[in-house]
Amino acid sequence: MLVLHGYGNVFEKMLAPGETLDVEPGAWLWKDPSVQMTVTTVAGSQRGGGILGAIGGMMAGASIILNRFTGPGRLGIQSMTYHPPQNEGAQQAGGTSNMQGTWGQLFNQ
Repeated sequence: MLVLHGYGNVFEKMLAPGETLDVEPGAWLWKDPSVQMTVTTVAGSQRGGGILGAIGGMMAGASIILNRFTGPGRLGIQSMTYHPPQNEGAQQAGGTSNMQGTWGQLFNQ
């Protein structure tokens, strides 16, 4: 018996022959040997939008690098990726607080 753990929800996607799916590198768990994996960028992704779509994806927190999976076969994906725990008060992903002035002082006490 094999037990796998994924963060968030775990899904199994069945890819048809030639069907592709672009996934962030930390979001896939397993793939069948018949599924081919290549690396692409957000700008080259099938998501569309060209360079403006890439900039929008990066601003939304998407990864710049993606794994492209091409079927046939099964692909296991998770809805969340692992982020190691950090000490309280440590710098978080996304930068510093944007709450400045009086409002920031009220909420950051």
